[in-house]
Amino acid sequence: MNARRLASTTSTKRNPLLCRRAKMFAITTMVEKLPRDRARSNLILTGRYILQPEILDLLGKQERGTGSEIQLTDAMIQLARTQAFYGLEFEGRSFDCGSKIGFLAANVSYALARKDIAPGFRIEIKKILDEINGGQASLNSTT
Repeated sequence: MNARRLASTTSTKRNPLLCRRAKMFAITTMVEKLPRDRARSNLILTGRYILQPEILDLLGKQERGTGSEIQLTDAMIQLARTQAFYGLEFEGRSFDCGSKIGFLAANVSYALARKDIAPGFRIEIKKILDEINGGQASLNSTT
């Protein structure tokens, strides 16, 4: 199942939007890091939020959740009981910047997408790979 990306999730005290409008829609439930085979939807939250200040009070009282971390999603679920949440569906790639590999991949992707940075960055990547692989640039893992 391909996951559709949500670029922005917003919370508001007012409720001007009660149903889907184009790519914007109401979010009725959220689950933190549910395994893909147990997901009830093919939508994901990509970590771009506009939240009301009340979220900070909830985070201050939040118990640790998945991964023994304080999860923003848990506080958002709590806040959603009193405020509406909306999502905006978008096409594109997202990265899990909560993982080391995802964070690095996002930065490499960003650099390679910029016309002013990409040429020099490609040269640097080749130099690094050459050093690691004894003069032969390769993306194959050697360690």
